[in-house]
Amino acid sequence: MHFIRKPLELQRQNRFTQSFFLKKDMKFVIAKGYERYSDFIHSIPSGGYVAETVFCNNRNVVELVTVEGFPMVVKRFKKPNLINQVVYAWFRKDKAWRSHDNALILLEAGIDTPHPIAYIRHVSGGVYQSGWYIYEYFAGDRLDSALKRLDQDGQDKLMTAFFKFTIGLFAKDIINKDYNPGYVLVRPASGGRYHFSLVDINRMSHRPATLADEMAAFNQLNLTAEQESRWLPLYAQLRGTELAPL
Repeated sequence: MHFIRKPLELQRQNRFTQSFFLKKDMKFVIAKGYERYSDFIHSIPSGGYVAETVFCNNRNVVELVTVEGFPMVVKRFKKPNLINQVVYAWFRKDKAWRSHDNALILLEAGIDTPHPIAYIRHVSGGVYQSGWYIYEYFAGDRLDSALKRLDQDGQDKLMTAFFKFTIGLFAKDIINKDYNPGYVLVRPASGGRYHFSLVDINRMSHRPATLADEMAAFNQLNLTAEQESRWLPLYAQLRGTELAPL
């Protein structure tokens, strides 16, 4: 007997999604509540829209668009290498699909991330070509940008709130493998608090975190030596751990 694996497009779709379309070489999945934007979403692969702001045009393209007065972000992932073209077509979810599903996991866990609107997969000739992830726009500053505008006391207060947020992630068995401060959005909340939202979430693990996982996340913050000397003891204190002497 020969076993033939179905392409990912033909496997069971995510239970949280409302609309699922296959159109030629394209797969469109639209989240519940966003079906009214279907025409716009179907126009994305052909570039049938005007971007108001381009946040990034490097490895991937990240753009702000407004549809019927509603701001959203369109992120296009670049075409991967040949190995991943095959892997993403047949064996593994691509980055757009993973971003969509990880967003739903975060939201169910009470962790904020811009709400997913849709994702698109382009598979042609049996290999993956590209993908798009569309999500709600979150008006906030990047964590690194927010820190630069604060004095030392303000920075310490912001990082205290951020470390509590981070410890909460680990407590819920969520490990974000891209914990760059540019991928953490922040805005002030009432009572002197801060509200955090995660973006660029295609690389995540869902398991109990080890101390090595926590330190890997800390290292991705790209802190200066002076900031590390201030904030590593703070992080250890908040998580109830004493630092070993050097």
